[in-house]
Amino acid sequence: MCKYMQSKQTHLRLNAELGSYDKEVVHAIIDDAPMCHISANVEGAPYIQATVHWRDGENVYVHGAVKNKMIHAIKKGATACLAFSHFDGYVLPRSGFNHAVLYRSVVAFAQGRFLQDPEEKQKQLEIYIENIQPGRWQHIRPPSADELKQTGIIEFPLKEVSAKSIPMEMAAMLMPGGELEAPEDAHYNPWTGVIPHTPVTGAAIAATDLPGNDRY
Repeated sequence: MCKYMQSKQTHLRLNAELGSYDKEVVHAIIDDAPMCHISANVEGAPYIQATVHWRDGENVYVHGAVKNKMIHAIKKGATACLAFSHFDGYVLPRSGFNHAVLYRSVVAFAQGRFLQDPEEKQKQLEIYIENIQPGRWQHIRPPSADELKQTGIIEFPLKEVSAKSIPMEMAAMLMPGGELEAPEDAHYNPWTGVIPHTPVTGAAIAATDLPGNDRY
């Protein structure tokens, strides 16, 4: 199956034409997102936390200290909502109402599984490190048994999930002459166009206390 099944929570109602349940679309947005936001009911109150994540097949993983409030709440059974998002730019047409944001996003609802097995935890941490820099795991000290005990890893299955986006191609619909521009907009002549936003990874900065530390 190439698409996720819709549920009551993931059924898109407003501007549903911008949505997608396609697995390749969802996976690409999740994999490219530098971090995600997790929300849940923690100690009787709404709570949200930003964190890094990684995907392994149809599961998304996050990690943190075992004593972390969010990790602890999900371990105890709290249902979580995960949001992954990319800001790709501003669309500035002639109408104030039509100003828009280019974006890609995924929202997932899931109950997480707290990983208990040390070997499974170490395997997932290896995948996490390898996603940052392929081949790195073989050169670093792996976590000790005590460090694994202190590290909480939560697995979220990708079952109730949907994607939504406004891609660059849609900007033309809001520009002068576009199908979403109202006739009265022709009386105004501000600067119109798109201000794109692209995140840039900087050059690696090597530590200075290791001889021959010039490879990356």
